[in-house]
Amino acid sequence: MLAAAFAVGAGSVASADSGTPVTPEPLSVLVCQGASDAYAVASVTRTPTLTHATKYSNGTSTAATATYTAAKQTTITASVTVSTGVTAEASAVIGKLSATSGLSLSASGSVTSSTSQSMTATVPAGQSVVVAAGRTVVNGTWTRSYCSGSGANMQTGTGPAKSFSVQEVAAAQCNVTQPAGTLLALAKAYC
Repeated sequence: MLAAAFAVGAGSVASADSGTPVTPEPLSVLVCQGASDAYAVASVTRTPTLTHATKYSNGTSTAATATYTAAKQTTITASVTVSTGVTAEASAVIGKLSATSGLSLSASGSVTSSTSQSMTATVPAGQSVVVAAGRTVVNGTWTRSYCSGSGANMQTGTGPAKSFSVQEVAAAQCNVTQPAGTLLALAKAYC
């Protein structure tokens, strides 16, 4: 165990109204028994998020296969923020977030592309397709417990963290029902 709790302020005092001794609640302080630095993440969520999308329609009687461009709709920024306490190493937090989510995530400060994305797709005859790109956004809350050495008080910190997975591309045909909670379903909203 890296830290031990001990009580301070224990003892008896007299109650002002009855003279009956009252024992105060002990104040627990975590004291380090050695140097340590531990990170944890909680409340981790994974949310598909569309970043690029453009609709294409084919008014001809033959399918059209070509390279289509999806325009930027939004950008996502990876970040690690301190709400209270000690600061955090962003790479350690993103590493924990990645391990918990099971996804390869971008470093803090990374931003998704603001330029159009190209992909090859087929637009069936007489139909419309939305070509799209997106990421899975991962959010969570980090906690850090830090000990500088034996006898020091343990320092803690916490805050939100956000990152995103590698880019996925999709072509959602507008006349086809798309699976809920997927990039295809998000793309179909642009039909």
